Amino acid sequence: MHVNRNKSNSNALVLFQALNLLEKYDKEHLIFYLQKNNKHKLIQNLTSETANLYNLVLKKFMSLTNRESIDDKMENTFREVIFLQERGLFAKAQRMLKKLKKDAIKHKQNKLLLEISEFERRIKRNANKHKNLDSILEIKKKELEFVEALELDVKFVKLEVELRDIYDRIFYLSQNVSGIERNIVRAKLTEIETALNNIDETQCNCFNSKILYLNSKVELYHLKSDKDAVFKCVKKMQQIYESQKNSSKNLDFKFINFLANYLNNIVRYNEPKDQFLAVLRQLKNFETNSPFDEVIQFSNIYYSEFLYYLKQGDFEKMGKLIPALLEGLEKYKNAIELGRQIVIWYNLSIYYFIKEDFDSTHLWIQKILNNGKKSRRIDFYYNGKVFELLIHYELNEIAKVEDTDFLESLTEKVRKSFYTAKKSNGLVSLVVKLIKTYCKKMRLEKTDFEVALQQFNKIDKSKNKYLPYDEVGIWLKSKTEGLPMLKIAEQILHN
Repeated sequence: MHVNRNKSNSNALVLFQALNLLEKYDKEHLIFYLQKNNKHKLIQNLTSETANLYNLVLKKFMSLTNRESIDDKMENTFREVIFLQERGLFAKAQRMLKKLKKDAIKHKQNKLLLEISEFERRIKRNANKHKNLDSILEIKKKELEFVEALELDVKFVKLEVELRDIYDRIFYLSQNVSGIERNIVRAKLTEIETALNNIDETQCNCFNSKILYLNSKVELYHLKSDKDAVFKCVKKMQQIYESQKNSSKNLDFKFINFLANYLNNIVRYNEPKDQFLAVLRQLKNFETNSPFDEVIQFSNIYYSEFLYYLKQGDFEKMGKLIPALLEGLEKYKNAIELGRQIVIWYNLSIYYFIKEDFDSTHLWIQKILNNGKKSRRIDFYYNGKVFELLIHYELNEIAKVEDTDFLESLTEKVRKSFYTAKKSNGLVSLVVKLIKTYCKKMRLEKTDFEVALQQFNKIDKSKNKYLPYDEVGIWLKSKTEGLPMLKIAEQILHN
């Protein structure tokens, strides 16, 4: 009715009518109906149009429920905030959440405030925005105040608060270990492990507490480099998810992300190929029930598969994946969370860089530099700046450019950007120095690269561990040994 009054031929109405004919969501039947009615453009933008329709329907529902209680309205708003955050609409989600918190405090909605706090924990954890371990403890204290104000049996709620606190502290250490003194890391790790061991696993008798407990164990074993224990916990989680997957469609999103994390662990520990392919097959064959879960599934499949073959040095397999990857990036460009897109762009940059296709490398690096600061993945933005210098050097060499003014100016800008952001480090200094030598002499000799490689080998790579050490090392070795980067990369990865 709303659409008919405003725009009777809108995509939202066509899509609504098509969905209304289906007993349950079936993408193939939906596309068949739209093709039959010549709605080809709608098919191309199906994900974004479905999102628009969802928002429109949600708004109408909200406007028709004025008789709802305040509690129900705030719960509905919170569900929408979660939905928007999980689909990458961070700014809108945060605006709504800020207002919701004020309303929840005003109406003393302690249960909702606890849920909001748990949700904000996850956002801060994923973006690595906890200030320090003390700030995590403050969140726990606040949550326990909300728990005490609840008029019900709070024992299991306190357990979940304790588990979230433990998980956040472990995760904080794992993300910031390079910047913390080793004796402090050891002391905090012992403290956290003691707290985790004091929890009886049999007390974790609901889905959330079981997963939280095992996730905490996984992160703890990562820090202790105990690979066998990691996979023992991961397999336990897999059993829990599989026992619950038919009980609620709301778990689809979580199960897809779990399988993706499982793949990441296999890549991290270089586990056998058959294990990787078995989990990948499970992720590919998982039947999604919404276009949004389909987007998450696509981005995780191609991210994991591309990264796996990159780590294996199987550039032939990577090349075969690229057409489907590029097609999916175009199809879902408005739906994939920007941080995940940047990671995929970065992996594509590495692939083309090692293949010495510097024009294509430049294309993907430029996308990262143009969008990097809009995302939580600021590390890739700065990595892109390192690559930018190497790419322009190579393009200058290919084109036999005699004027190096632009490259000299760019090198100084890169140096200043790292200095201003307090991210200066040995790798950046080495690359900047080498490019400045090139700008001064108009060429680099083999001896220049040999000296640079010697300095590179002395850099403490445990600091700023996310920098492109491997790629710069391959580039320098290719120059000193006179071999293609692809050959050097294959030798290193196969050894």
